[in-house]
Amino acid sequence: MSAWTTDQQLVLGQLAVAPHSNEIPAVPALLALLDLRGAVVTLDAMHCQSSTARAIRSGAADFVLALKGNQPTTHAAVETFFAEAQREAWRGIVHQSLQTEDAGHDRVEQRRYWTTTDPALLGDLNPAGQVWPDLGCAGMVERCRTSEHGTSRETSYYLSSLPGAVADLAPSVHGH
Repeated sequence: MSAWTTDQQLVLGQLAVAPHSNEIPAVPALLALLDLRGAVVTLDAMHCQSSTARAIRSGAADFVLALKGNQPTTHAAVETFFAEAQREAWRGIVHQSLQTEDAGHDRVEQRRYWTTTDPALLGDLNPAGQVWPDLGCAGMVERCRTSEHGTSRETSYYLSSLPGAVADLAPSVHGH
């Protein structure tokens, strides 16, 4: 397993995963080897674990964790929140949004990002602040990729310790 910096395009550290194990327990050990101060650590959904978030925050870094079915209750709550917010045209709901477009590799990719610091959602996800350390926002990204082969759409959800500025979350998600 490797830790990678997107800005410098360098491997910062590597750690072998123990036999008959998986990456989940190895991530905190790899993070402990690195000086994370001021960094934003992004991880795939497999690593959307509260223990990993705690390891990142204890290193004075922020986390952006992809959220999928391995956290079914949290994923369902975030997915439902964003679906209802969009249905209600975000009326009365604290949020930020951003749209980007990139072209390359014979395709065009449009991304729409939303973040929310809605206190009811964050409180439900993180009762008494005990599950996700310093949870700052939840995010959603819709990607639309168009190429000569057609169009595909994908929606992803994120938990982050970032304070909720969509301009902070977007480059972290895109750079991952």
